[in-house]
Amino acid sequence: MNIQTFNQAGKEGFGVGRSGAMWFEILPRIGVMAVCLVIPSIATAHIHRFTNGSTYNRFTYYPYQWSLIQRDRCISGVDCYYVSKGLENIN
Repeated sequence: MNIQTFNQAGKEGFGVGRSGAMWFEILPRIGVMAVCLVIPSIATAHIHRFTNGSTYNRFTYYPYQWSLIQRDRCISGVDCYYVSKGLENIN
């Protein structure tokens, strides 16, 4: 085994190797990946706000859940099921 080959093997990767690549050169790529992962969640919130009037979305799978939404809509006083009053404010 050649000593020169052994010494060059440790300089590849994250060090200052022959190509001059530094560890911080990966930061822009990580930033792009982070933005690509964050965009869908932010876009979903804005789409819900545009279509539903709020970012909160409530699903009804059973008739009982629908009756709870209607009850919350009547109790809120502003015709929105996601605006809630506490028990102390209900007449």
